[in-house]
Amino acid sequence: MFVRTIEPAFYDTDALGHVNNTRLPAWFELARNDLFKLFTPDLDPRRWRLIMARMEIDYRAELHYGTDIEIRTYLSRLGNSSFTVTQEAHQSGTLTNVDIPYWSTSIMRPSAPSPSRARCAKPWRNTCSRRRAKTHDPGGEGSGKGRCGFLAGDLRA
Repeated sequence: MFVRTIEPAFYDTDALGHVNNTRLPAWFELARNDLFKLFTPDLDPRRWRLIMARMEIDYRAELHYGTDIEIRTYLSRLGNSSFTVTQEAHQSGTLTNVDIPYWSTSIMRPSAPSPSRARCAKPWRNTCSRRRAKTHDPGGEGSGKGRCGFLAGDLRA
């Protein structure tokens, strides 16, 4: 588990007197840097190998100015081509927020040193958002197995 301490600034607060909810995604991203270094040690964006596929934040309690916030980051699920990270924000011993970003390593950025093709992890039926794309092959190279065979560099829907 990685732990980061954030000291909220006065400008992080909103008119209601608590830390604005828009600050949490930025703090969670900052706290993920330790995890990112496992995949890209120098954090060079030209060699970035991860794509965030989804992010979900549960706001459980208010955060306040004047007290440090502890962000805890850990892997909660590890698959063959994706993983799930769980991040928790704690203030004064209280769990205040939970962030669950879902990361994919199978869909690489075009500039990343990766295989020339990557498969969509979604089954063909009813779920693949690329089923109407020109590069979409419903069977994955004609195999009829129900997987998308779109090019890794073609991230357009």
